[in-house]
Amino acid sequence: MPDPEPTFAEEMLAKVEDLLRKSSGLKTVTWDGKTVQYEDLLAQRDRWRREIAQEQGKRSRVLGVDLSGF
Repeated sequence: MPDPEPTFAEEMLAKVEDLLRKSSGLKTVTWDGKTVQYEDLLAQRDRWRREIAQEQGKRSRVLGVDLSGF
């Protein structure tokens, strides 16, 4: 059985992680013609990881709040 096509979020995560590996130690990076802060890339990586977890059903889209104490 062939591997399924990667989702958009998986493709973006791969691009961001590759860019992070290549630009280790830099403060700013040029990506698709834009200058991006290294910290912003870290935030992008976390965002795409959350998106993938949601797609795979490993993370809920809404925050669960325990109201049993009220």
